[in-house]
Amino acid sequence: MLSLGKRNSAQASIAHRGDGEHSFINRMFRPVLRRTRKYSAGFTLDEIIVPKHLGSALTLAFFAGVLSYGTFIGGHSNVAMRTVTSAVGFAVEEIQISGNAETSDIDVLQELGLNETSSLLTLDLAAAHAKLMSLPWVNHVELRKIYPASLQVKLGERQAFAIWQHGSQLSLIDNDGDVITPFDGVTGQGLPLLVGVGAEQGASEFLNKLASWPSVSTQLKALIRVAERRWDVRLDNGVTLNLPEKDVDVALAQFEELNQEQDLLRRDIAEVDLRLLDRVTVRLTPEAQERRKSALLERAKMLKKEKRS
Repeated sequence: MLSLGKRNSAQASIAHRGDGEHSFINRMFRPVLRRTRKYSAGFTLDEIIVPKHLGSALTLAFFAGVLSYGTFIGGHSNVAMRTVTSAVGFAVEEIQISGNAETSDIDVLQELGLNETSSLLTLDLAAAHAKLMSLPWVNHVELRKIYPASLQVKLGERQAFAIWQHGSQLSLIDNDGDVITPFDGVTGQGLPLLVGVGAEQGASEFLNKLASWPSVSTQLKALIRVAERRWDVRLDNGVTLNLPEKDVDVALAQFEELNQEQDLLRRDIAEVDLRLLDRVTVRLTPEAQERRKSALLERAKMLKKEKRS
């Protein structure tokens, strides 16, 4: 326990030490304070230029920040971004579509799904590409943004090769045998008709082979796939050629020779069976069969009458 005298002495010592520390601090920071006071003395409020509408701008910025945060939290940032960017001059105002013959412009616009708030800046080209590729005739798409307000769409379309009848359905197919779209009775008129299961596969190669035989290929109406192994060829005049599974060229050469010698395609025949290479079988039309039957009966009557006489 300190006495009063000692206590006063200690306090004096502490005060002396505090004055020393205070003097030290003054020495360290006096130059800084002097420069600050000098700068402050030469600076008046009259020299501060406050931009016009600064308060309004700061207020709008504050609320925009709050709105952006709320939009992000609510999961509507993409919609908000489209709206904002379209409002400042990036709205999609023109869509240039080219390369489409079977695909309508309306189909393209529907797949893109653009509206008055759509922004060119935020348009997802990959997603738009995938949507356009889902259209039946489309096999190639090129998309390009042309700022500030145009979207360029270039399409490549599949080519219809034939009409394929499978069951009761009719479909347009391409050269690879892939279905493009159902046959509407208009698009694809004049294309060869393929009939039967598996007829869509291998038809391209077979038609190329038939091209070497003009008497057949120029009158072709339909190719009929039989048991997914061989082909029957239906001609415009209704005649059907039954071709073998193998040695098709040999069978067609045989038919070509017979046609030149006997003009088969001008006769009342319904079918020419070429499946056996050692012989050709011809089946008459029902009308021709009836006429032949009548002729044979008449001949038989005449022979019988001659025997009696």
